[in-house]
Amino acid sequence: MRTRQTTIQAFAAHAAPGTETYPIRLTDPISRLVIPYSVLIPAAARIAHMSATFTKIAIVDGSDVLLSLTGQQIDGIAKMRSLSANATFEDPSPSITVWGNLIIEFGRYLYDKQLAFDPTKFKNPQIQVTHNAATIAAGGVRTDFSVLADIMEGLGAAPMGFLMKKEAKSWLAAAAAWEYTELAKDYKYRAIWIQGRTPLIGVDGHWSQALLSEDNYKRIPFDSLIDDQVADNAGDYGLIVEPISGAVSAFATPIFVAPSYGGSALAVNSTARNALQAQWLNGGQVTVESANGTDDFRGIAQGFCPQGLVVWNMGPKDNIEDWYDPTGVGSLRLEVLGAGARTIRLVTEQLRTY
Repeated sequence: MRTRQTTIQAFAAHAAPGTETYPIRLTDPISRLVIPYSVLIPAAARIAHMSATFTKIAIVDGSDVLLSLTGQQIDGIAKMRSLSANATFEDPSPSITVWGNLIIEFGRYLYDKQLAFDPTKFKNPQIQVTHNAATIAAGGVRTDFSVLADIMEGLGAAPMGFLMKKEAKSWLAAAAAWEYTELAKDYKYRAIWIQGRTPLIGVDGHWSQALLSEDNYKRIPFDSLIDDQVADNAGDYGLIVEPISGAVSAFATPIFVAPSYGGSALAVNSTARNALQAQWLNGGQVTVESANGTDDFRGIAQGFCPQGLVVWNMGPKDNIEDWYDPTGVGSLRLEVLGAGARTIRLVTEQLRTY
């Protein structure tokens, strides 16, 4: 087997918001997609993390949806799973340019021979990228990006399938009210995420309990309070770390970072010797203030629940045989108890077989 990275779409600028569609003409299995991107915005107050410039990224084959996630969901899952820092950098002059990478994995790890996206198994696979720079700051100018693929040549035996990730549902929760969702029973589940991300609100301000039941409570695969599940995730994945850089202002304009709960921030000067103060705000926001009102800084933000995501691993992460198989279940229902009037999103990862 030989591996290499190839280009599906070269780096290009997109001034107007919209959806770009690119055919996937590769014939070798794809282990992962990488989307390097930059966003040009004015020096205005941020309203979301930089990855929110991608409101949806999907892979479709006609009416068959093979992937459908927001940029924030892709970023949060990658940060949770890679155990490495995926950077958020800002160039403060003359306007502000933010830089990042999105990583979409189709296997359990890079160059997984058993699990990969095989374009030859589909008639007309396409990747659709929906973007809008104004989602991260008012007056956003443009979103620039490319689409790269890490492929496996001469693999020999074809992969058995790939990891299919989708946002299954979103809803406006209410305090002390249950939301019920009937889950699909077509493929094995590797993971289920609940996402709650609102400025200045922690994940525990979105929901408080989640329960998955089979056949009217005949069997309950999980029943979790949010604090317990966040602690479980922390034990599995540790602190989520994101390098940050940018410019401070006299008004301490916040920037949004991926860790969204139980976080902290550290910052140092990059151009001057003024005293800095970094402050963590709930919901994944950081402010950095300087003694002279303006300065450039570099630092790190760290915490838990990247992009507001809390995960249930539905079996040993790398053991396909032991992933949760719902095919013999009559009904599969997820119940989520709301903690406030805030949007909650449900994301699933299933083993899509060929």
